[in-house]
Amino acid sequence: MKFNKHSDPGHSWVKVPKSLLRKVGIQNMVSSFSYMKGDYAYLEEDIDFTLFDSAMIQLGLTCELKEHYTDNASRIRNYDSYVNYNEKDEIEIRDIKIALIQYTKWSKKGIRRINNASLKTLRYWKSYYGLDLKNTKS
Repeated sequence: MKFNKHSDPGHSWVKVPKSLLRKVGIQNMVSSFSYMKGDYAYLEEDIDFTLFDSAMIQLGLTCELKEHYTDNASRIRNYDSYVNYNEKDEIEIRDIKIALIQYTKWSKKGIRRINNASLKTLRYWKSYYGLDLKNTKS
């Protein structure tokens, strides 16, 4: 399978769908040294990606990396640290996203920010806009 590897002068991360982490069974083993944004985890290369690569090999799959390098600090460093949300949190994330999207007519950029937001950010927006999740239409 093909993945993008992002590097800056200090570190590297491999972009992997969070759903794939669940499929290979390592979603609970990824450290907070990795990051996440939206549906993707950015696995730090030394331990977390090595763990992922080993799990893929056990399933008979190989990882092919496409390199991306920047001379500056990578924007990945500004993403949220990786967290494996439980089912209750995933439901809350879904419900808040639905409520936010129904709240007003957002621009494409606004929708993208909602979809990429962490649970912490979504909870803040829920409070800021005074959203009542009981009145959302799934």
